[in-house]
Amino acid sequence: MRKNIYSFIGLLAGCFLSITAYSQTAIPNGDFEDWNTITVTNPQTFTNTSNNEAFNAGISPNCFKVSDSYHGNFAVKIISEVQNKDSLFGYIVNCNPDGNPFAWHGGTPLSQKPAGIRGYYKSDFVIGDTGLIIVAFSNSGVNIGTYIFQMDGIHSSYTAFDFAFNPPLSVTPDSVVFAATSSNPFVNKVYNGSWIQYDSISFTGGITQPTQFNGDFELWKTDSLNSPQNWFVLSGNGGSQNSGVTRTTDSYKGKYAIELKTFLGNRNNQPAAQNGIISTGKWCKNCNTMMGGYPFTNTQDTLAFWYKYTPASNDSASFMVGFKNNGTNIASYGRYLSASANYKYVEFPFIMGQTPDTAYVLFQSSLWQDTLVSFVGSDLIIDGLQFKSNPLYTAIPVFSFNDNFIAYPNPATTNLTLKTGSRDNETLNLTIYNDLGMVVKSMTLLPGQRTINVSDLRVGMYNVEIKSANYSAKQKLIVK
Repeated sequence: MRKNIYSFIGLLAGCFLSITAYSQTAIPNGDFEDWNTITVTNPQTFTNTSNNEAFNAGISPNCFKVSDSYHGNFAVKIISEVQNKDSLFGYIVNCNPDGNPFAWHGGTPLSQKPAGIRGYYKSDFVIGDTGLIIVAFSNSGVNIGTYIFQMDGIHSSYTAFDFAFNPPLSVTPDSVVFAATSSNPFVNKVYNGSWIQYDSISFTGGITQPTQFNGDFELWKTDSLNSPQNWFVLSGNGGSQNSGVTRTTDSYKGKYAIELKTFLGNRNNQPAAQNGIISTGKWCKNCNTMMGGYPFTNTQDTLAFWYKYTPASNDSASFMVGFKNNGTNIASYGRYLSASANYKYVEFPFIMGQTPDTAYVLFQSSLWQDTLVSFVGSDLIIDGLQFKSNPLYTAIPVFSFNDNFIAYPNPATTNLTLKTGSRDNETLNLTIYNDLGMVVKSMTLLPGQRTINVSDLRVGMYNVEIKSANYSAKQKLIVK
């Protein structure tokens, strides 16, 4: 599975966030009515700062405009924070970094060959911690040199730094990336309280300073960030304009829904479509599992929701529901979502052989493999997400599981037997759907008739539904 969490912290440091399960018994904020909103101030031209990441992680902003400047009116201060078992170092960077810093490209236009970089800083690093300055040059979209410098110690007054680019650049660049951090992202530890403050950063070597660099930090912008409560934004910088995730008033019911858009990012240092992703859990790259989720103990249920989808090119959206027990993944199910200009209702039944203790849900606006720029613009809107055992809206019929409806054997090859409990003597309507939601078999089951032939069905995944006037139940079926 390709991870689209390509923010600065995710790429350089892996998973620093320690995530615990929620206390809700239903899907938290499944109607997307509850949102967190804050206003943050970020230095202009620095397209990514830790403020956006902090907001999505539930940590206080840790990149600040300060009037304690070396020159002019303002400087920038970044702080490493550990709050509620979550941790995040402060950072600023003037590009969307992707992968290894020695392959970074883009940033601020620059058409001269600098010899080094200098500036002024204050700092208070926890013993054992270091901050970093990273400078990456590129030409025609190809990295031609990356330089990394460590910053450490306690400096209560402004102190000068002056670093040479060694070895010198052999090619004149056309752009430069500048990044600074308050802890070392290459070690899996954040030291709470480490901070560094910068001002008057410039390039040396007798060159003219790039006009869009903003190295004196005099230019700032105000960003308004929205994030759905109890959900993680797993694309771009959580809560930022390039996350592909926004709040929309185009709702099925209530005031808001959530909108996921595929946007232009980069992959392997090339322009690429990046899908908007949300989840009630968060992917941990170091532990190779989905962390978080919320309590859930049903072995049989149905996930239901409404959606709209406008794909770009021949794109598809998708969703996944997964289950864990004692921190280990025990089952996961998913389906593609096709185009729909109007709200479309989806029911996705499932059955497990093991009892879970935690569930998580994930939606994305494009498929993992759909990275061509032609997929940019795919637009998915989700609302009214619920398990039918615990519905948001009382108008939705609740499936009864008291009679222990079971279709077996599962997987099936020829005959399928239905166990319907006290309804064995009732007349029931049977419908079998394929994984696209199309009806492939429909019949009436007379009292006592509970065995059917499925040998005419192709190998694949199906949903078996039985209904009467006041009863309805579903089960997932595999035919092999």
